[in-house]
Amino acid sequence: RLVYEVRIQTWGPPHLWVVILDAHTGDRLFVADNVCSVDVTGQVSLGSLDGAGGAPPTAAFTVKPARSLYVAIVGGSSTLPDANGSFRIANAGSGAVTVRGSFAGEWCTIANKGGAGTQFSQGATPGTPVNIVLNGQHTHELQTAEATAYHWVTSAHHFIKKRYTGYPGLKHLTTNVNLSGSCNAYFDGTSVNFYRAGGQCNNMAAPDVIVHEWGHAFHSTFFGTIRNNGFSEGIGDHLSLYMSGQRLMGRGISTNPAMMRDYRLGGAANQTRWPKTGQPSVHRDGEIWAGAMMDLRDNLVAKLGALAGKDLSEVLAIAPYARKPEDMPSALVGIFLQDDNDANLNNGTPNFTEIAAAADRHNLPRPPDPSIVQIVHTPLRDNGDVVNGQAVSARITSPAGAITSAQLTFQI
Repeated sequence: RLVYEVRIQTWGPPHLWVVILDAHTGDRLFVADNVCSVDVTGQVSLGSLDGAGGAPPTAAFTVKPARSLYVAIVGGSSTLPDANGSFRIANAGSGAVTVRGSFAGEWCTIANKGGAGTQFSQGATPGTPVNIVLNGQHTHELQTAEATAYHWVTSAHHFIKKRYTGYPGLKHLTTNVNLSGSCNAYFDGTSVNFYRAGGQCNNMAAPDVIVHEWGHAFHSTFFGTIRNNGFSEGIGDHLSLYMSGQRLMGRGISTNPAMMRDYRLGGAANQTRWPKTGQPSVHRDGEIWAGAMMDLRDNLVAKLGALAGKDLSEVLAIAPYARKPEDMPSALVGIFLQDDNDANLNNGTPNFTEIAAAADRHNLPRPPDPSIVQIVHTPLRDNGDVVNGQAVSARITSPAGAITSAQLTFQI
């Protein structure tokens, strides 16, 4: 009978399908893949908390892709899964192999101080994708702390990298979880550290706290050390709040109070003003910066809508960290420079009003308001022609209202 032969080639994963169809009925008469794969493919995922919680969790627990986590063939090659957790490992044979790994990846290496670290070892057949799930259920505090810390340290890196594209990252950052003690977490210059549950606190390896401490590690890359502790606290809270999308810092960490810092408009953390108010604490200092960044986000959302406003707030607030600012005022100038579109802060920026309002609410020093009249004009070059007219062009605007007249002064 009359048939059509159709060839369909794909690259991820690679296939070359040969399909023979009946030309009259469209029935498939033959299907074959001309690519004989010996690579090992699959997907790796992990279950982690989306907020603080014990067992059972007080916050959502979900299974998500295990991005950038090393997966290796025993006696063979290794690879890093992509953002979807998908991986492909080059393999020389077609027989069954064993793939293995742990909570160790390109941007995070977990050390479980409460017991043996989680590992996996699973058989795989080339050509048949393997599905690997680590900590698929929240049954034990210590193991969930490993998975949660790995996910959020890795996610924080990629969150920054999206807006600060030249960021080199903290390779294999040592992340210690389930330390003896309670109610504490810290960055010690080389590692981030989180205590197990105890006292009035759940396990400190919770998203808000993890991102905050990673923020200290990120800040230390500016100059090789943390020069301004108050600013560093602000960076930690800023990144944590932007990633969570909330105005509450440390949700569910403690049974009393329910959060560490309240950045809601009426909350205590969002009332701090430069240089600082209240108790002489680096955390209180940090509230000035984090509060201003949350106000900036809200101002842009009110102006542009939820999606565009949040997107622009991330660009304006995170990209300037590439300038390695020394303190809050210099970081704020970086935001204005990021928003500027004509290399002239004297005439303002597209979102000057929104940035200035966030700064003013916390009394942060900022560039002065733009001149009342802005003139954009390219001067004419000297010209010996005194007979013919010369066109003079200028764009004159004012935030105070319409320009109704202008005077041109010239000389021959």
